[in-house]
Amino acid sequence: MYHKSRMSAANYQQAEREICIQAALRNEHTIALYVAFEDEDGVYLVQEYAAGGDVYGALAAAGGFLHETQVADAVGVAHRDVKSENLLLCADASGGLRVRLADFGLAERAGSGASLCVGTLDYMAPEVGLAPQILKV
Repeated sequence: MYHKSRMSAANYQQAEREICIQAALRNEHTIALYVAFEDEDGVYLVQEYAAGGDVYGALAAAGGFLHETQVADAVGVAHRDVKSENLLLCADASGGLRVRLADFGLAERAGSGASLCVGTLDYMAPEVGLAPQILKV
């Protein structure tokens, strides 16, 4: 749920973009978006249940780690915030767990011209933060 009282106009547009992008992604590698709706208090996204939690929690429990990587999906979407917290573990038909990508809040359609310098700062490589300064010189 996105609380409308905490959203700017830009946040609202970002939520609309997230819903449009995620609704268009229907494949075995992404979390299914079943329905999105809003009322006077919020914008709601009803998504597939991830019974296994996220990869971050599974790795933390096992003492492991995962490095950030930026990927472009084959269907023409740049996720721009791939991290272990956005990789969810969902039950598959055989009773096992399958990793699925979630949280399309920073996603953009490929070729949109949007800035590539976005994501979770804690997961960005140090040189990413220097890129705008290097380009100005």
